[in-house]
Amino acid sequence: MDTKFAVALHSMIFISESAEAMTSDTLAETLNTNPSYVRRILTSLAKAGLISSASKTKGCALLKAPEDIRLADIYDAVEPDVNKLNMNLSQNPDTGIHLGKCEQPVIEGLFSEMENAVEKILAEKTLRDLINSVRQNIKESDR
Repeated sequence: MDTKFAVALHSMIFISESAEAMTSDTLAETLNTNPSYVRRILTSLAKAGLISSASKTKGCALLKAPEDIRLADIYDAVEPDVNKLNMNLSQNPDTGIHLGKCEQPVIEGLFSEMENAVEKILAEKTLRDLINSVRQNIKESDR
C-alpha cells in the first residue's frame, strides 16, 4: 500500500466532517502535501461516484452517506486492480533448489491469506466507522 489510500481516507473524513466546502488546496494543506497529488486522488474518488468533483476553488461533497461507503470502495477507487498488500515472493525464485521449490506455495498461501484478511476488513468497515473512531479519539484527548 502506498499513500493514496491514506490520503483518500483523510480526505473523505475531512469532507464529511467539515462545515465548509473542502477544496483540494485545503485538503493538501491539512496533509502538508502537493495539491495536485490530492486532486488526482479526489478525481479518482469522483469517478467512483463517492464525491462530487473538486478543484482549487470549488469544494467537494460526499455523494453517499458515510455509512454507505465501504473502505473497500475507497481503496478500489484510488488503487483499482491492485492487491491490497502487493506482496510477492520474488520475480524468479530458484525452483531447482528443493527447499525453494517447497517453500514457494507455502509463502504464497500465507500472502493470499493475509490479502483475504485485509479485503475482509475493508469490506466490513465503513467511512462512518472511521468517523466514529475519530470522534471517540477527540473526546478522549479532550479529557
